[in-house]
Amino acid sequence: MTVTAATTRNDYVATSGQTVFPYTFTALADGDIKVLKNGTVLTLGAGNDYTLSGIGSYGGNVTLNSGAATGDKIAIYLDMDLARTTNYQNSGDFLALDVNGDFDALWLALQQGTTDIERTVRLTDADPNIVDIKLPLPSERAKKLLAFDASGAVKIEPYLNNEVVLLDVQTETGDGTTTTYGLTQIVSDPLLLQISIDGLLQEVSSYSVSAGNVIFSVAPPLGAAIEIRGFLQKEIQTNTNLKASTFTGDGTTTAFFLSEPAFITNTFVYINGVYQFKGTYTVDSKLITFSEPPPNGSAIEVIAVAFTKSEVIIPTELSSNEFLADGSTTDYTLSSIAVKNNTFVYINGVYQVKSTYSVSGTTITFSAPPPIGASIEVMIAGFTTSEISDLNDGAVTTPKIADSAVTAAKIADNAVTAAKIASAPISVGITTVVTSTSITATANTHVYVDTATQTITLPASPTIGQRVLITVGNFTDTVVGRNGSNIMGSATDFTMDAAYLSIQFIYTDATQGWVMS
Repeated sequence: MTVTAATTRNDYVATSGQTVFPYTFTALADGDIKVLKNGTVLTLGAGNDYTLSGIGSYGGNVTLNSGAATGDKIAIYLDMDLARTTNYQNSGDFLALDVNGDFDALWLALQQGTTDIERTVRLTDADPNIVDIKLPLPSERAKKLLAFDASGAVKIEPYLNNEVVLLDVQTETGDGTTTTYGLTQIVSDPLLLQISIDGLLQEVSSYSVSAGNVIFSVAPPLGAAIEIRGFLQKEIQTNTNLKASTFTGDGTTTAFFLSEPAFITNTFVYINGVYQFKGTYTVDSKLITFSEPPPNGSAIEVIAVAFTKSEVIIPTELSSNEFLADGSTTDYTLSSIAVKNNTFVYINGVYQVKSTYSVSGTTITFSAPPPIGASIEVMIAGFTTSEISDLNDGAVTTPKIADSAVTAAKIADNAVTAAKIASAPISVGITTVVTSTSITATANTHVYVDTATQTITLPASPTIGQRVLITVGNFTDTVVGRNGSNIMGSATDFTMDAAYLSIQFIYTDATQGWVMS
């Protein structure tokens, strides 16, 4: 047969229930075609994932045994083995069928190779290729960024370059017994870490740092998602703010455009004040895409840490301010001047979106007074500024500085680094309790239930803003006792009827009682 010029790959975005997807190239055997669904290889066969038609001719169909869902990505491509299986014998038959089959396989292999090449990074026809474009050795490029110098030649750059500093983000999974986890970056002070367990920020007093490890005072629960953020940045030459973008969910939209380009490791994302794990969204420059659309009416806030050009690497501490609400005050005085985008505000451990308060100098003003007795915490990212000079070592000695010459006017704004400023511990006000029996929860606790058929009773006589987070293991019969207060406006107990379910109960008022988030 003849071999028609063609690409050897077809890509589709499926409609609901779609089963038939054409391919527009020639394949000599069933095993020469590969099919991917959302990046996963499917298995050929009537009792498996799909069947084929048109093998040995130009084009055919891939038919899925089960209809695709809307938006499924289907890829069909030629993946034939590059092997010669026919050998001609001296004085043997030289049949057209055999010769054509061999030549067909050669042309199909060339088409397959061309399709593969077109999917690679390569030079344009106009490029004379007069510079070195070979990659450095693996040991040289490991944990580095690929870049190009002024001539266009390949070079490598560290993540800590002249433009952006990436936060170090490490994820672990609790096993219920382990308390010590090795850090991927050397950190000497627990104040340089932010640690979340199942999305809840942990008190600094609940862990310590020693010999490159973080050590929890209590082992994180079995299956708990642990996220450890290490704050390592460079001393910067220009003023730096955190970049905040806010949106409102409509129940269907998953993609939102940020105000500034970002890296996923440099983002803090909150939906209705609840921190979102990195596995639930992706970031591509200014586009953030959630794996599931945020609920209709939900408040979405994305904070991107955008560090600028710098020369000296130093650790940066977060300063903490704590207040107790009286139910009427809206203005509180901070310990230092702050920029709104550089603040993280929590009321009773619940993150507050930036539209609910303003910052002017050392004053933070809430749009509504926090409830009486509420614990308020304001964390300020106090990034530093510095100008790097070209003076030789030892050029400025004590005799060269006149008495009283260093005045306030000679000190640049924010020139005093975080290392010179005392910092208060971060305290969020929630602890984790692991139980195998029925208990009555106390306010502002996380209860992990590791045994079936238990009842977790909510606190009696709660006050507005108090919360209880309940997480269950692999069972579906944990009862949440209302203890005299309504749950979602209902005077009935609630059953957590899904395995590995985690629900936060927040007390609002006597009518709704405990609401779930």
